[in-house]
Amino acid sequence: MNIAIPHHLPSTPQVQKGDPKMAQAAREFEAMFLSQMFSHMFSSIKTDPYFGGGTGEEMFKSLMVDEYGKMMSRNGGIGLSHAVQSAMIEAQQKR
Repeated sequence: MNIAIPHHLPSTPQVQKGDPKMAQAAREFEAMFLSQMFSHMFSSIKTDPYFGGGTGEEMFKSLMVDEYGKMMSRNGGIGLSHAVQSAMIEAQQKR
């Protein structure tokens, strides 16, 4: 059985030029979504009892996960912000 594997990933869809605040809101939404995904992923990781753990680590882990989501969104993300921004533009044009 042969499976065709694409040599490159499809490019992210082009979004119409819109309000910069709209683009920022879409990126923030994507960052929040990614942070939620990461928080579930990191919740299953057990802490090393010799070099970590405690209430301080639990408190700062959520901050680290939030920053991971923001950083990933700023650097292209998963394409969710483009889809959200397109939906926002479409909804605005229907008004």
